[in-house]
Amino acid sequence: EALLGLVAAREKVYRASYEWMLENRADRGLLDGFVERAFAGVPQYFHDVSNSGNISDPDEGWAHAAVLVQYLARKCRQRLGE
Repeated sequence: EALLGLVAAREKVYRASYEWMLENRADRGLLDGFVERAFAGVPQYFHDVSNSGNISDPDEGWAHAAVLVQYLARKCRQRLGE
């Protein structure tokens, strides 16, 4: 078995697991509310112990909030495409 590097593990394990949880276990009303407020122009702030949203930087911690923001941004783009 090959050991995954940090960046590959973030992509293949962490992001996939986090997004699965958001799709299948998180409160849908809460997530939809974030998207609705984004379209209403309401500023929203998601805080974490790290500021790094760059999954490819192995020298920085990858912020949990960054995963959520990237997920919500994708949901907003999908809604625009509907």
